Amino acid sequence: MVGCGSRPPPTPWERHAKSLQQRHVEDDAEGPQLLFPMYTVPAAALLEMVEVKPHEELLSSGVVMEHDEANGHVAFVSHQWVGKGHPDPSFEQFKVLQEVCRDLLSQTSYVHVDTVTCLMRPLQSGFYSQALQSRPLFVWYDYFSVPQSPAAAAKQRQAIDCIPAFIARCRFFFALCPVIESAALSEVLSPFTWVQRGWCRLEKVLHQLTAEDGSWIIIKSRKHLEVMPTVSVSVGSESVGEGTFTDSKDRVQLGPVLKTALRTKLVALMRDGNIVAFRTLLNMQAIYLRGLNVKPAADLVPGVTLGTDVFPERLLAESFLLQNGFRELDEVDGAGWSPLAYAALGGDPEVIQALLQKRADPSTRTRAANAYINVPGNASVVSIAAFYSNNAALE
Repeated sequence: MVGCGSRPPPTPWERHAKSLQQRHVEDDAEGPQLLFPMYTVPAAALLEMVEVKPHEELLSSGVVMEHDEANGHVAFVSHQWVGKGHPDPSFEQFKVLQEVCRDLLSQTSYVHVDTVTCLMRPLQSGFYSQALQSRPLFVWYDYFSVPQSPAAAAKQRQAIDCIPAFIARCRFFFALCPVIESAALSEVLSPFTWVQRGWCRLEKVLHQLTAEDGSWIIIKSRKHLEVMPTVSVSVGSESVGEGTFTDSKDRVQLGPVLKTALRTKLVALMRDGNIVAFRTLLNMQAIYLRGLNVKPAADLVPGVTLGTDVFPERLLAESFLLQNGFRELDEVDGAGWSPLAYAALGGDPEVIQALLQKRADPSTRTRAANAYINVPGNASVVSIAAFYSNNAALE
C-alpha cells in the first residue's frame, strides 16, 4: 500500500524508459545507421547543371560524392517526377530549384511561415537564409543519390531502405513543387499533387520523425517559398499508403521502412521520458501506416506478463494501459488526455470497446490541446476519431 504523500511505484513504462536511459549504445547519438553510402552533390555543382543526369554518370565524373558530415550541411529535396523514367526531362522544375538555391545562398532573406500556420500557431518562426550560408551546402536528390540502373536494383533497394537515415542527416528539407505542366503524365504538377504522392508523403513524415526541427520549406516558385510546421494542418496527407504510387509494389517496400522509423522514434521518445509525445505517436502509427499492409509496432514495454483472463477484452484493455504508461483508466496526462482519448486517436475499435467495457467514460473530453497534433482542447473522443478518419471506431 502506498502511504499518504508518497510517490507511487514506477510503472513498467517508466522502468523501461529508465533502463533505456542507462544504456550506453554507441549508435544512439548517431541516429539510424547507413547500410548504403549517402551521396550528395555540392550546391556549387548543382547551380552549374544544365540537365539532370543519373547517379551513375555523376558518380563516374566525380560530381556526386559520398558525404562527410564534417564538410557541411545537406538539404534533402523531395519532388515529383515530371516525366516517365526521368525526373525532369525539360529541366523546368530543376531550374526553379537552382534559382531558389542561388537566391538563398547569395542574399540575406527571410522565408515566412505559411498563412494558415500563422493563424493557428502565431509563435511559429520562419527561416533565415543565413542558416544555409553558415557552412558549405550539399544536396541530396534521388536521381543523383540513388542508383538508377536496372543492373543496380539491389543497391537501389538498399538506398531506399536507408532513406530515414539519409533524411536524419539532412539539416534542411525542401519540397520542390512549382506548378509544372507534365506532357508525359498528362497532368499539371503543383503543391497539391506533391502532397498526394506516396513517396513525397513518406519523405515528409520521415523528416518530421528524424529531424530535430521538423519544419520544412515548400518551394512553390522562385519567389514563393513558405515554412511549414512540424505539425501539419493537412492531416490526411500523413497516410503514406493512401498516397498515389506509379508502381503499387512500392507500398510493399515502403511499409517496413516507415514502421522501422516509427519504432525508432518511439524508443527515442521513451528514452527521453517524453511520455505525451510517445503516447501520441504510438497511437498515430495506424494513421501513418494506413494502406501499407503492415501492423503498428507493439509491445514496446517488454517483459511484462499480464496472466490469463476468461475475458480477452480485459487483457486488451490492461495491455493498452500498460503500453501507454497509464496506471488508471480515468487518468489524465499532462496534455489533458485520457486513455480513451488516445484509443480514439489510434482508432482500433476492439481497444475502444475493451476500455468502454472496463467503464471508461465515453463522454470524456480532452482538457487541453495536444501540442503534437492539431486537436484542440475540449475535444470529444468521437470528434478525435472522426478528425483522423478512424471510421471503424465510429461504427
